[in-house]
Amino acid sequence: MKMLTTQLSGLLTRLAEREQFSIEETARLLAQAIASDGRIIFYGVDELAAVTMRAQLGEEKMQSVIPYEKGMELHHTDRVLIMSKREHPEEALQLAKQLHDAFIPFAVIASAKEEDDALAQWAYTYVSTDITRGLLPTETGDRTVYVDLIATLFIFEAMKQMMDEMLLDFEM
Repeated sequence: MKMLTTQLSGLLTRLAEREQFSIEETARLLAQAIASDGRIIFYGVDELAAVTMRAQLGEEKMQSVIPYEKGMELHHTDRVLIMSKREHPEEALQLAKQLHDAFIPFAVIASAKEEDDALAQWAYTYVSTDITRGLLPTETGDRTVYVDLIATLFIFEAMKQMMDEMLLDFEM
C-alpha cells in the first residue's frame, strides 16, 4: 500500500509540473465550445470512457459534454477531447483525421510522449500521461497496476478547474 501511494503521488506531481501548460491550453480550447454555444465531445478509449461519465454525471458536471458516437454530425463550434492509452484503436485515428480535415479543433490526452504519437500531429493540444508500464514491480520482474484512468481523471479535474475559472472570467 505504501509503495502504491508513493508511486502514485510521484506520478501526479510530475504530471502537474510537466503538463501544466498543456492542461491549461486544453482547458482554453474546450472552453471555446461553451463560449460559442458548441458542444464538448469526449471520446475515451476502453476504461477511459469513464472520464466521460464523470464529466456528465459527477457531482460537479462539466457543461455541454456529450460522448462521441460514430457518425455523429460535428460542427465548427464543437471541441473534441480524445483520451487514449498506449495503442490507439483505428477508430480514434480515423476520428482525429476526420476532425483535422474538417478544421474542428481537438485535444488529446494519451500515454505516449507527444513526439511518438500519431494523434499528436493533428491535435491542437496534447497532454501526455507518460505511462508506458505498470506502476509497481512484481517479484518476477514484470510491472503491474496500470493507472491510466487515475492519471486521466487527474488531468480532467485540473483542466475542469481551469475551465471553470476561465468561464467565470468570461461571464464577468
